[in-house]
Amino acid sequence: MKYLVVDIEATCWEHNDPDKQFHETIEIGAVLLDENFDIVKSQSFYCRPTFNTQLTTYCTQLTGIGQANVDNALPFDKALLEFIQWVGDFSDITLCSWGEFDKKQLIEDCTRNSCAYPFTQAHINIKQVYLDTLKRHTKGGLQKACRVCGIHFEGTPHNGRDDAIMAAKIFKMMKAVKD
Repeated sequence: MKYLVVDIEATCWEHNDPDKQFHETIEIGAVLLDENFDIVKSQSFYCRPTFNTQLTTYCTQLTGIGQANVDNALPFDKALLEFIQWVGDFSDITLCSWGEFDKKQLIEDCTRNSCAYPFTQAHINIKQVYLDTLKRHTKGGLQKACRVCGIHFEGTPHNGRDDAIMAAKIFKMMKAVKD
């Protein structure tokens, strides 16, 4: 069994109005783990949004993703194909992410762009594994979880690849605690 930890960054607004705005993926951060939860490889895949083509200042400040990053990126369907090729064999992979947003966003973007969702319905919510393992009820972000676990956050928060790496490190630590 291998695990694929993804972190999706998407278009966003400081005050989101779900009746008028919907998120589009602008980055797929991915980390492939082997059966021992060790990192095999990691990558970022930027996506050009189709409907919300101009990133808000809030989105750029939050994610560090600039307008040029998305203007020069492939549209979601083509970026997804590159991502699928990078992953390779999906037959023995379980999708993982910090929370449910990432899986939901991938499904929505696949539907919106008429792409086949490349994963099974199996999904591991690393945030829930963390909460259950440490018997915590207070939800917090990834950075807080790293502090609680004594893991130095490396990279930039809300960078898809960096967040996926940090979530993978917490996942490995939680699996070691349970075993």
